[in-house]
Amino acid sequence: GEERERERKKERERGKEMVKKGCISELEKLAKLWGSFKGRDQTLRFVQYGTRFLRGVLEKTTRDDAAIRILNQSLHVNFMNSRRAFRVVGSLTPLMGVINGPTDPLCLSSSTLSSLHRASCLCQCLWHWIDHIRYLTVIRWLDPALGVRCKRLSFSFHTLGRILMVVYFYLLLSTVKKQRKRKERARGDGSERGKEDGKWELEKEYFVTVHLVKSVMDVFTFAHVSELLVTSDIVCGGLGALSSIIDLRFMYRSLKL
Repeated sequence: GEERERERKKERERGKEMVKKGCISELEKLAKLWGSFKGRDQTLRFVQYGTRFLRGVLEKTTRDDAAIRILNQSLHVNFMNSRRAFRVVGSLTPLMGVINGPTDPLCLSSSTLSSLHRASCLCQCLWHWIDHIRYLTVIRWLDPALGVRCKRLSFSFHTLGRILMVVYFYLLLSTVKKQRKRKERARGDGSERGKEDGKWELEKEYFVTVHLVKSVMDVFTFAHVSELLVTSDIVCGGLGALSSIIDLRFMYRSLKL
């Protein structure tokens, strides 16, 4: 009986140690995620569009919640301006995309996919550059009235860039599916290596599908902000927050300690 009790105690200790290591590992991954610019930006973006969504919900209510609305709007504006300040040199990443083009081997063999990717990156650059001018209106270095025009123009380019990415991911998804089916027919032996290759191809297909859906969501989000297609704060904020969750999820999964 004593020996069995000692074994149970050792198992409990091993379990506690595994939980402890797992928690530390997850915390390390979170620290790495939020230690990166993109990780922090997407987290702030989630809060920014979450407060926009909440603003839309509060507008639908009839009860007296003026204090909550004021606090929510204050949080929304401050997070929005914080992200705008952080993006001052953010155009370098899409600029490199314009210069170098896509890195995916499937895109390198397709001039259409490569052109769509470069054109979308160019729209991203224009969004950043015009938004920098808008930031100067926020800090009162330029006429604040110019800020409204800059907002509409910059997010119009952002919307166009997302539309191009919808087409890009749609064509890429079609290419990935055709490649997977061609390889399945070529393998046809059910070997372990073939199963591993098939699993990787399905994961890539899933990745492209999710980003196609995400790009569609971004189109509606930025079309509302640019006033090209006005929907509501609930739609814009909800889709924007969900888009950030998708980005954070893929970033978190790709982290290696």
